[in-house]
Amino acid sequence: MAIFARPGVELYYELDGTGPSLLLLPGLASDSQSWAPVRAALARNFRLVLPDIRGAGRTLPHDAPVSMELLAEDALALLDHLGIARAHVLGHSLGGLVAHRLAVAAPDRVDQLVLAASGAIDARGAGLLGDLATAREAGLPADLWFRLLFQWLFRPDFFADPRRVADAARLAAAYPYPQPAAAFRAQLAAAVAGAPRGGDRITAPTLVLCGALDLLLVPAASRASFADLNGVHCSELADAAHSLHWDQPAAFVAAVTEFLTAGRAAFRR
Repeated sequence: MAIFARPGVELYYELDGTGPSLLLLPGLASDSQSWAPVRAALARNFRLVLPDIRGAGRTLPHDAPVSMELLAEDALALLDHLGIARAHVLGHSLGGLVAHRLAVAAPDRVDQLVLAASGAIDARGAGLLGDLATAREAGLPADLWFRLLFQWLFRPDFFADPRRVADAARLAAAYPYPQPAAAFRAQLAAAVAGAPRGGDRITAPTLVLCGALDLLLVPAASRASFADLNGVHCSELADAAHSLHWDQPAAFVAAVTEFLTAGRAAFRR
């Protein structure tokens, strides 16, 4: 656990494991702890760099400016701080957009890229997440807010046991490093404004990894967001929704590890 000071923000990060460096960038309303289901398994093969991105977790202040450019600059500066010349980068959802922007801005620093449940947020998704932001700003109880959010994150059988859902919502609401409502909205605005642009060039071989049951960002939309990139390999995890590393952690680790250890040539077109 460490803090890296940047202009206007103090970035919290953790390191784990040994092997080639793998930067893990979490999604909207998430932080470094969101990788818990897959962290230990990934750490067996990679040296993990796990930051809390702006607006979440123990990176402070929570009201620091947030944009896709700043998020990518933070990630690059952290790699510099750690003396990592080149790293694999894995981003989930919002983190995938940050990973994509990093690979566009600094192609020489990214070895291979994994974009998990990520892509441009359409009007429906922006409206849904905007309504969730409004509900949180209006003072909706945290456990109820998380129950609503979970509907868009997890596969259907997660909800088969109401006690399991209630317990998960209570745990999420009691998290000791909660994200303020304003920070959730700021991250959402950055995600909407920072959608991939046509013509972006990325030299890193890229895996677009989707959850077959994702309602928030359906696989076809995710694939379309990155269709113009060279060297892209697309894969879907069955029985997984948007939080695919929680729904299918073993399959997620297997897909990521296979891609990152296969070598750059294996996924070139």
